[in-house]
Amino acid sequence: MRYRWIAVTVILAMAVAMGSITPMRVAGQAPDNSASSTAPRTSWGHPDLQGVWNFVSDAPMERPARGQ
Repeated sequence: MRYRWIAVTVILAMAVAMGSITPMRVAGQAPDNSASSTAPRTSWGHPDLQGVWNFVSDAPMERPARGQ
């Protein structure tokens, strides 16, 4: 019973701490103060998806040999 109260206290403390943390913005990005923001667009009207994309994967590219 004692450990249940400790667990509940820890969970409540984490919830309060997470609620007080403000979200971080991306480095180099201007703060968005407008209520209705739109994504940047290219000159032909499509969303501008320029940036750094991470395609790292731990999944092997080929299946192992059948005997392994």
